[in-house]
Amino acid sequence: MRLFGRFVLAASVALTLAAGAASAQDKKLRIGTEGAYPPFNYASADGTLGGFDIDLGKALCAGMKAECEFSVQDFDGSIPALQAGKFDAIINITITPERAEKVEFTHKYYQTPPPIAVPKDSTISGTSPDDLRGKA
Repeated sequence: MRLFGRFVLAASVALTLAAGAASAQDKKLRIGTEGAYPPFNYASADGTLGGFDIDLGKALCAGMKAECEFSVQDFDGSIPALQAGKFDAIINITITPERAEKVEFTHKYYQTPPPIAVPKDSTISGTSPDDLRGKA
């Protein structure tokens, strides 16, 4: 699921927020995250969550003057947990057409450029279209 071609992280974050910004000020905003995908989200030895997604979630909550509560959820269970009401939003999920049939997404907030890998003994030395032309 998180193979090298994965285009990363769409925030299903701003999270129902646009719709619930006023009410978010009156309650705790529960955000689901995987907690196992550094540097975006991870749990430290003491269980404290950190990473880019966590910082982004905290900034969104601060901007909305809402209290933030993060819940760790395995990636494959994120959408079912959201649908079951375990949390109000997910902060680490890739947009796919199949997932878009189940949940609403914000605009993606991060794009991982796809890497190119070749065997160590390859004669390919660059990554431009010209470098790769005819190498199939």
